Amino acid sequence: MPTQSNKVKVFVASPGDVQSEREQLSQVINELNLTISAIAPEKGIVLELMKWETHVHPGLGEDAQDVVNQQIGSYDIFVGIMWKRFGTPTTAAKSGTEEEFRRAHALWEKKKTLPILFYFCQAASAPPKTQEEVSQLSNVISFRTELSEIGLVWEYADSDSFANVIRPQQNVFRKTIGNGNRGTGRTPYPRK
Repeated sequence: MPTQSNKVKVFVASPGDVQSEREQLSQVINELNLTISAIAPEKGIVLELMKWETHVHPGLGEDAQDVVNQQIGSYDIFVGIMWKRFGTPTTAAKSGTEEEFRRAHALWEKKKTLPILFYFCQAASAPPKTQEEVSQLSNVISFRTELSEIGLVWEYADSDSFANVIRPQQNVFRKTIGNGNRGTGRTPYPRK
């Protein structure tokens, strides 16, 4: 007899320089799903990692980010990751990652229930070689400062250690499941 699935949607937002971390997050989600199904199969709980690469198809909007926003829809947990790139500007923000965070934060402001986790890589890198690289890094620093003024951000040493940092923090996933914080709805962040 098939069991009913209770999905907990985890959305990840990041620029393109943290691909390894995105893959590690996927592995941690898979581990959690195996653990949950072994401990409480009757609950039918499944964590679903939502990424633009897997949950978005070609479409039209104000810009590419608008298409992503339309298709991602609601989620239960927001995970943001950054290192030295801020990302590609959108019509509403300095990057898609920033726009995705602002949408999640606007929802959090309404209900104070959406878990928002943001991680910053501390790995050393070569000095920026172009003005664009300087601008990207400057935007990351400014954004991190802004987030640090309204909450707690987390650091990880390098891309290889990300899973080991997020794995012990999986209580936020358990709390979301236990509290029934579901279906956050479309985020109301206005576009410019």
